[in-house]
Amino acid sequence: KAKRKTRFMNWQITEQMPEFRAEFEQMETQVPLGGSQYFTLYYDQQLKRPMPEFVPVDDILLPFATSNFYSAQRKTRVLHLTQLEFERRIEAGLYRDLDLVPESMDPESTPAEEANRKIEGKSPSGYNEDGLRDVYETYVLYQFEHDDKAYPYLVVTDKATEKNLAVYRNYYPDDTRCKAIDHIFEFDFIRWRGSYGIGIPHIGQRLSLEGQADLGHLVQAGAGGWWQRITRQTS
Repeated sequence: KAKRKTRFMNWQITEQMPEFRAEFEQMETQVPLGGSQYFTLYYDQQLKRPMPEFVPVDDILLPFATSNFYSAQRKTRVLHLTQLEFERRIEAGLYRDLDLVPESMDPESTPAEEANRKIEGKSPSGYNEDGLRDVYETYVLYQFEHDDKAYPYLVVTDKATEKNLAVYRNYYPDDTRCKAIDHIFEFDFIRWRGSYGIGIPHIGQRLSLEGQADLGHLVQAGAGGWWQRITRQTS
C-alpha cells in the first residue's frame, strides 16, 4: 500500500502537475528572504486535477496576537485574479455572480512587492489591462445563526466592494471534531516568536540596529567621561 501511494504521488508531482517543481522551488528560494513562505494545493475544475501554487508571505494576513499559523482563528490569503480567471470561477459556480465592475487601476501593492517589481524589471503602468481583482480568501472560525458553536468556514470576499462571493464549510461532514482542513502549508526559515518566521534580512537588520545602539552607548559613555574630565579640570 505504501509503495502504491509512493508511485502515485511521484506520478502526480512529475507528470500530472508539471508546474509543481517550479512553484515549489520558487517558494524555497524565498524562504530565507521572507522568513516564512506558503504553499497551497487546490483542485482546478477546468483541468480536473490538483494545482500547486506558491503563496508569498505578502499575501498572507494573520491576526496580531496569533502565535502560530496553524492555530490562528483567522487566516486570510490575498488572491490577485485576472478578470478572465474571475469570470471562469463564476461560471464554474465557485463564486456568486454579482456583476462587479472590472478593476481599471493597478491593485495596491506592498513595499515588498514594489521592490520585487524593480528586481524583475516591471514598471507600474497605471492601467490594469488584465482587470486584476484582489479577493480575500479567509479561513475563519465563525458561528452563524443556525450554528450551535463556531465552525471552520472559508469565506471569499471581494476587496474593492467588500461583498461576499462565497462561503464554504471547511471541515469534513463526518468529522465529529469539526477540525479545520489545512489548504495552505507554511515553510519557515527560523521559527521566532509570533506567527511569522524570520529570515536573513531580519537577522541582518536586527544586528545593524543593535550595532547602532551599542555605538550610541559607547559615544554617550565617551562623551560623559570627556565631560567629567573637563569639569574636574575646571573645578
